[in-house]
Amino acid sequence: MGVAVVFTPPIKGTLVYGATRWLMPDKALIQLSLRGKFEDLLWFTFFHEAGHILLHGKREIFIEGDGNHDAREHDADRFARDILVPQAVYHKFINYGKYREPKVVKAFAKQIGISPAIIVGRLQHEKRLPFSHMNNLRRRFKFTE
Repeated sequence: MGVAVVFTPPIKGTLVYGATRWLMPDKALIQLSLRGKFEDLLWFTFFHEAGHILLHGKREIFIEGDGNHDAREHDADRFARDILVPQAVYHKFINYGKYREPKVVKAFAKQIGISPAIIVGRLQHEKRLPFSHMNNLRRRFKFTE
């Protein structure tokens, strides 16, 4: 009963961040690859896959990064986005207007109890920051033996 979480090294030549499937009627599997290696990508992928478990059917297999982006993928994206940073809180932060300042990003992340990397990753994804900015606030993960 429950959810198993497994980390698998990325398969060379694929773009897969994570996958979700049901192993039994009462046990799901979330598989994460660490593709991209940044902590914000890991957390977004984890909650995206958790969204599939909570929102979608038990007979389906979901692979994040396979190019399929139907309504269920958008649902899972929204679920992950809103779990990590609730929309109302995020919009208030954006409307404050100083989100390009690292100290403001760090203070906001601390206030809502998450890593600054998650804020930076979202700002970059939404093109509010270039992908080259504030990466020092994003930790990298790697597999070790």
